[in-house]
Amino acid sequence: MKYQNILLALSALMLTQCSSLDLNQCQNSDWFSLGLQDGNNGAHASRINDYAEDCAEFGIRVNHSDWREGYLKGLQNYCQPENGYRVGLAGEGYAGVCSSNAFFEQYNAGYRQYQLNKRADEIRNRLRQIDYEIRDLDQKLVSMTDKASTLEKKKQLLNEKDNLVNELRYLHVPDVQFRWQF
Repeated sequence: MKYQNILLALSALMLTQCSSLDLNQCQNSDWFSLGLQDGNNGAHASRINDYAEDCAEFGIRVNHSDWREGYLKGLQNYCQPENGYRVGLAGEGYAGVCSSNAFFEQYNAGYRQYQLNKRADEIRNRLRQIDYEIRDLDQKLVSMTDKASTLEKKKQLLNEKDNLVNELRYLHVPDVQFRWQF
């Protein structure tokens, strides 16, 4: 539970976006649509406070009720479990705005898959680097008189490559489960 709280706090920080509005936006905002957009994006409800602060600089009051109505409607879309998986899989942060455990479970499943994909990409990149270094060492071996240290370096790289290939092979894909309720 402590880990989840830390994850939520870090995710909320990741979701913090610049939400400043200029004079024209404050005067002409469709607050319902802006709330809908924020809800659809999983923004924290405190986003309206940022808007209120921005618009107060111009002496303009935001329409809290219209924004909240749109925001809640947007959250209905955002908080669907399948969207939780998509958000997690994209590596996006989560501000803890959904009351559904199903969303959070799917978000975690998607985020775990994101981390696995990210690690697989890191391994593939390192494998390419190792292949390049091995080719470079092979070229040096042709012209070197002290081949022992170069051969040892090549052996180390080949061992690292084998370990990374094995790790990549054993990365698993978590089961994705959706629960549909009607």
